[in-house]
Amino acid sequence: FPENYALLFGLAFCFALGGLGTFSAIAEPASGETGEAGSFAMQLRRVPAIFREQGALRRFLFYKVFARLAQLADPFYIVYAVEELGAPSAVIGEYMAVVSGVQLLSYLVWSRLSDRRGNRLLLRWGSGLAMLAPPLSLLLPPLGRSLGLTAHALAYFFAPVFVLSAVGNAALNIALGAYILEILPERERPAGLGLVNTATGFASLLMILGGGLADLMGYVPLFFLAVLTSATAFVLSLPLVEPRPGPAYRRRERRG
Repeated sequence: FPENYALLFGLAFCFALGGLGTFSAIAEPASGETGEAGSFAMQLRRVPAIFREQGALRRFLFYKVFARLAQLADPFYIVYAVEELGAPSAVIGEYMAVVSGVQLLSYLVWSRLSDRRGNRLLLRWGSGLAMLAPPLSLLLPPLGRSLGLTAHALAYFFAPVFVLSAVGNAALNIALGAYILEILPERERPAGLGLVNTATGFASLLMILGGGLADLMGYVPLFFLAVLTSATAFVLSLPLVEPRPGPAYRRRERRG
């Protein structure tokens, strides 16, 4: 220290700069239809009409807010493993390696499913898999202790929480942005995106309460709250519409 941290931060900066450069090289196709021009106040007045007229957007808005709140406990799994389960500090790096590796591999699967089956499927599967992480965070520690596992073994026994969270969130990372572009008419996308992102932004501010809840009441109530929000997000994913037309999608719709 501090050379090791300086090296990590320097590498992160280089990769971020490379990502920005490659993203800047992407050629965006010209829009075939533009939205209504107007002042900021006019755009705000348009939002209630979009919310009222676009039923698919309305359902997605409620879903995305709860999907964001479902991630309330995600930053605290590692802290819980170290402070409450006695996981060695070195395991933190292994947790992060597992999360990164699992997400990289699952992106290959989810992206193919997105192309072939649509993003609604990813929203359902992503929410369903991520929903399993909070209850496992409550069940695995007492189960591991009842089996007589050591602190080091218990840390690895807790790893499925990170795996399920990583796989589910990888699906959502792909589908959330793409799905809203599919359900909105092109001319309504700017205002619709603004509405959804603003509401999700307010929900993200509530994530701050997660740390306060953990300090006041401990991690278990926080994980119970994550169970409720993640289950709600999964339920809200079920009535989402499939925006892609075509015989294959219609056959799947008839099969339910």
